[in-house]
Amino acid sequence: MTSCAKCHFVYEDLAPEETSGALRHGAREIRGRLGTLLDEPGGVERLRTRPEAETWSALEYAGHVRDVLLTQHGRLYQALVEEVPAFSPMHRNERVLLGGYNDEDPATTSTEVTIAADLLARLLTRLRVTEWSRRCIYNYPEPTEVDVVWLARHSMHEVVHHLLDIDEVIARVAN
Repeated sequence: MTSCAKCHFVYEDLAPEETSGALRHGAREIRGRLGTLLDEPGGVERLRTRPEAETWSALEYAGHVRDVLLTQHGRLYQALVEEVPAFSPMHRNERVLLGGYNDEDPATTSTEVTIAADLLARLLTRLRVTEWSRRCIYNYPEPTEVDVVWLARHSMHEVVHHLLDIDEVIARVAN
């Protein structure tokens, strides 16, 4: 069984056909967390605040989720048209700085998270039964051959895990 010690996401608990709805729901949760703070005095600053230098802000985590979902969307297409493709790293830490995630408009970023989730969800919804078993090489943390089911579940794990990170960061910078 594949699970995450931090967020307690269990990959096998998510049926492949439930992934699309779960992704959309998770993205709306992230949008809601950011949206709640947008209406509060000092809320935008809280979204941009890192609790310590090595921990991303809530806005940076949201930007990361958006880019993970967009990356996974592209990887899914690659897995559907190539035989056992090896995916390039997404350079997540570099993207945060190079992309200026913390300078983005939080309302725009939260909308983009839902759009990215919808793009991936729509493609997942269109998969035929045989396509779920297509193989690919996921390179993080180490190169591992997985199937499209795992790719979909891992995408959802990213949403769940980073929603927890967003909640933790927001709580920590409130004090």
